[in-house]
Amino acid sequence: MATSSFTFKKWIIYTGIGWFLGVLLVLFLAGLLEFLHLDFQFIVGFGMGLGVGLSHWLLLRKYFLISFNWVVIQSIVLTIPFLIFDIFSRYYNLPIEKLILFIIACGVTSSSYLQYYFLLKPNSPNTKEWILFSLIGWLSVSILCIYSYPVLMHYFTRNIVVIVNLIIFTSAGPLLGFITWKGIDIKVSDY
Repeated sequence: MATSSFTFKKWIIYTGIGWFLGVLLVLFLAGLLEFLHLDFQFIVGFGMGLGVGLSHWLLLRKYFLISFNWVVIQSIVLTIPFLIFDIFSRYYNLPIEKLILFIIACGVTSSSYLQYYFLLKPNSPNTKEWILFSLIGWLSVSILCIYSYPVLMHYFTRNIVVIVNLIIFTSAGPLLGFITWKGIDIKVSDY
């Protein structure tokens, strides 16, 4: 079923589109929750997981036997650590800034393992690297997006910071694709 048209370039483009979609979903959900006077972090895991997971699945299903469970796993499992944080933060003073990378690491490691075990491994056992490269990719772009703003604020004017942050957030999706490609680099002979 696979063809040689499953390429590095397509993976990066689809990941970039998924990242952008995820950011839009998070902004929409955040606005909705703010309108309802609610404050939850789970929307970050859900929005980004759904956006990136959906775009990956749309590409993968064209070439490989990957079910919609790819999206379900990505969006739900990435959401669970954020949801646990939301529940515990109601009872304890937990600073999201100090726990965000741990939350992301838990969600990404779990979701990429389940994607590998249930969807990639049965068809292509050579894709075990998906777990490691997903973790590296998501943590790298998260660090870039989360921690660039405070650093930039000390050195540049507000307008320049906004422009640089737009560039960072726009490039984060393709960067995620660039890093995760090595883990999903499925050979045509695998299928």
